[in-house]
Amino acid sequence: GTHVASTIGERTDNGKFVTGLAYGAKLIPVRVLDEGGSGKASQVAKGIRWAYRHGADVINLSLEFPRATVKQCADVPSVCAAINKAHAKGAVVVGAAGNPPGGPRPIVAYPALAHHVIATGGTTERGCLGSYSNWGLGLDLVAPGGGRDAAMAGPQCEPAAEGRTISQLTLRKGVKGFKRFGYPSYKGTSMASAHAAGVAALTWAALEERLGRRPSPEEIEAQLKSTARTERGLRDGGRYGAGLLDAGAATAR
Repeated sequence: GTHVASTIGERTDNGKFVTGLAYGAKLIPVRVLDEGGSGKASQVAKGIRWAYRHGADVINLSLEFPRATVKQCADVPSVCAAINKAHAKGAVVVGAAGNPPGGPRPIVAYPALAHHVIATGGTTERGCLGSYSNWGLGLDLVAPGGGRDAAMAGPQCEPAAEGRTISQLTLRKGVKGFKRFGYPSYKGTSMASAHAAGVAALTWAALEERLGRRPSPEEIEAQLKSTARTERGLRDGGRYGAGLLDAGAATAR
């Protein structure tokens, strides 16, 4: 959670190693999982409701439900209802496409697959789909998630090559729990979702200034998708959705 939050909004000029994307944003940390990364759907729904009730413009969901137990919104109705209400209140909701323990699958996990969520897959430093990332129907776009390239995901991929992970300020796990800050590296669609949420916040601010009003979630999503990179293998909509997130392009026009 700290790694994700840092990617979204760690401040600049702090004399540290790295920075966040939307470093001027206000973060609203909402804990819905335990230290092992587990939690109930009811807690996730409660967290989403708490976020939009406290003014969140962007809600990031760097989490996934097991596909074996959650195959539709009817399996987690409280979560989908909370997402719909957040959207109705004007919040942009971003979610991780998923990287299940058994390996990636050609289907996006919930809650990212729910309506009104920008489902985000993970890419590597070469702009290739990560070997861990889910893909397929319902994927909206991709963003940096680190790791090794997936096989047969485009001419830009090098599956046999090493892939750097995402470094960010977070708590290191020691023998007695999380007690010391450091810069461990992670890979996954949770990291990709964090990048997308950070850029969504930047885009929200840019559009508000340009339009002279609050932008709608639909306008933010359209801006992210219409400015995503689609060169080379990124044109494969099944694996990359609308393309690779481009922060500069999304906030420039």
